[in-house]
Amino acid sequence: MSESSRLLRRYARALFETAREGNAVAGVGRDLGSIATALADPSVASTVLGASGDRASKKKAFERAVPLETPLSRTFVDFLFQRRREGILPALAPAFAAEVDRAEGIVRGVVEAAVPLADADLRAIERALDGPAGARVSLALRVDPALVGGLRIEVAGRRLDATVRGRLAALREDLLEAPLRQT
Repeated sequence: MSESSRLLRRYARALFETAREGNAVAGVGRDLGSIATALADPSVASTVLGASGDRASKKKAFERAVPLETPLSRTFVDFLFQRRREGILPALAPAFAAEVDRAEGIVRGVVEAAVPLADADLRAIERALDGPAGARVSLALRVDPALVGGLRIEVAGRRLDATVRGRLAALREDLLEAPLRQT
């Protein structure tokens, strides 16, 4: 893990813990979403995160582009600018969301299917994957018609491939590895 990702995780955890103590997790989460949206605009990102310009003008440009809801978010952003760490702002929303998930015992994953799944089917898969220790699984759906049929599920670094495409690929590998017998 790189130094910058450790720093990001440390800041996200500290922000989450402080927000939780102040009952401001939802508001800070919304603020971080606003920050991510604003910094997705290349003109805002280049002004706020670019190498040129002094800290004061960057901070003012940020404040014009992103109205923050909570005092904690404003204080935290001020802290980042003072420490010259504004570069972590674009990645802070997902890191904060990961801390929220960790605290709530939620594990995120992806289910891929050849066709869209009904919400009830997606929820049933989540319930089937919920951990015995209380971890809840939350799945995002990705539709990939190239899978032909079946499902591919990835949760917590583990992958289950029960797709027609995956089975055909496995069969192909088995056939290629099988020794040829002469009759």
